[in-house]
Amino acid sequence: TEVRGSEIDRARRKPPANLDAWELYQRGLWCVYKVTKEGNEEARNLFLKAVERDPDFALAHAGISLSCYNR
Repeated sequence: TEVRGSEIDRARRKPPANLDAWELYQRGLWCVYKVTKEGNEEARNLFLKAVERDPDFALAHAGISLSCYNR
């Protein structure tokens, strides 16, 4: 079970096939950590672009909800 759990964790951390989506996601995180209304709006736009590039990129979807915190 330990091996299975570590494989699941590794799969969750694996970046998406589309590196553009990964870059947009990383930029979005940087913006959301500003913890400002403007930063969150910019982050939301970047996360949305990441989802457009890779619709299966779960972290980008989670980022969208994170960016709604300080709106």
